[in-house]
Amino acid sequence: MISYILFLCLLAEVIQWWEFLGGICIYSLIKLIFSKKQYDHLEYNFYNTKMEYSDNFLNREEKVIEYKYVREIEISQTFLERLFRIGTIIIFTNASSNYQNYERNHSSMKGRNGIYIHCVDDIYEQYKKIKQIIDENR
Repeated sequence: MISYILFLCLLAEVIQWWEFLGGICIYSLIKLIFSKKQYDHLEYNFYNTKMEYSDNFLNREEKVIEYKYVREIEISQTFLERLFRIGTIIIFTNASSNYQNYERNHSSMKGRNGIYIHCVDDIYEQYKKIKQIIDENR
């Protein structure tokens, strides 16, 4: 992040300020479009004995968790998420994999030892529903 900011400062010295701001706007717009496409292709399905996570956007990524392996369910909200009444539901398991570190950002929907469901509306109601489904079917 620091190197990115330093690069932008150096770039601002070379080009005009309006070109600099235009570049930032274009970058932000492209990032927003890709984030929207990412969310459009996410799928979380809850069944009697398991839940499935699927992402079919640029890369195909799937994960299945049987309820008997769920260790804990947690809600997480940043200050901004609380203002917009959204949040993240984290479903932890005992399994873990070494190839992916914990990331809280939205580019990683799949967690190291569980599944992270980002930007959930009505977070507390959805949390209760998910917890009830998992508890009833363990």
